[in-house]
Amino acid sequence: MTRSPLQISSRTSLHLLAVAGIALGGCSSSSSNDSNSGSGDGGSDAGSGSCMPGSAGPCTSYTTPLGDSGTTIQLGPYGASADNNIGKGFENQIQMGDTAGSTYCKTFIDGVFGPDPAFSAQVDQILTGTANGVSVDYSLYTAYRPATWPTAPVPVITWGNGTCAPPESYGALLRYVASYGFFVIAANSREVGSGSPAPMLHALDFAAAANADKTSPYYGKLDMTKVGAMGHSQGAMATASAASDPRVLDIILFNGGDTSSKPYLAVSGDTDITFYTPSAMAAAIDASTVPAAWLYFHQIDVIGKNFSGHLTIQTQPERVAEPAKDWWQMMLQNNTAAQAEFVGPSCGLCGDGGAQEFGENNLP
Repeated sequence: MTRSPLQISSRTSLHLLAVAGIALGGCSSSSSNDSNSGSGDGGSDAGSGSCMPGSAGPCTSYTTPLGDSGTTIQLGPYGASADNNIGKGFENQIQMGDTAGSTYCKTFIDGVFGPDPAFSAQVDQILTGTANGVSVDYSLYTAYRPATWPTAPVPVITWGNGTCAPPESYGALLRYVASYGFFVIAANSREVGSGSPAPMLHALDFAAAANADKTSPYYGKLDMTKVGAMGHSQGAMATASAASDPRVLDIILFNGGDTSSKPYLAVSGDTDITFYTPSAMAAAIDASTVPAAWLYFHQIDVIGKNFSGHLTIQTQPERVAEPAKDWWQMMLQNNTAAQAEFVGPSCGLCGDGGAQEFGENNLP
């Protein structure tokens, strides 16, 4: 089985610190966070040390605090940095759940997922939308980018958050993808399915403008001919909608859909809120008129009373990050090693000892 070095340094019982908001923590790397910088070049190397939610980087690994310890993921060859609260001039509408004083998200999380009440204080902290001294401006964006820019322009991926989850709730996944030579632009909105223009497409408008702006740190660094979209839950549904935009070539749907007008990977698992089953996903992908694949996780970590499988992307990011990176390397970088993860009788995603099931239809 072909695998990139996505290594886990600590696995413990998983709790709700990454469910729907930003887990609190600092960064052990030498860089400090600048909430409005959008700083461009990562310098001569990919940085050092492990970053945590809210950290700007540069980082060579990323640690998600979960309960009283965490999971550390080793990043790719370019490392990763995060630029927070960028994109002024391309603001999105503030939605109901993101307004000051709103109790919508706490009610949503408690009612839908039923988290362990022992962690109510952590949930309350998470829902303030602040980590490492940075407070989220829900009208703006977070960019996840290589800490060291490759010599050639990099593909662009627009990200869609799940309901009540800001980008840093997915910090492990988004940094990991970025560290292999991608620019991931995430609307900070926690209701990306609402608003006009659509936040995920408005993010692409910002990226294109920044790429053409000689004063931007992203000037000339983005390949706007290679654009993808991915999202979780509500963000997956917004991703499926974004697929109709001619700029978007391929997509990933995490826990929120199994059909698309563009080539796609659909991901679900046991105890997902979608109630998908492996057989149902296989049937949907087999019926697809575009190249498609499905990935279904078993052995889910339980974090609350309901639907723990809907949150695997946050509570077990090491399971999700590698196939997502491989998908984008296959689709947007023409990487044959990544392609081998998805196609052929001995594909890397096939037969993982009961931990997951996988299938594909007409992938390249």
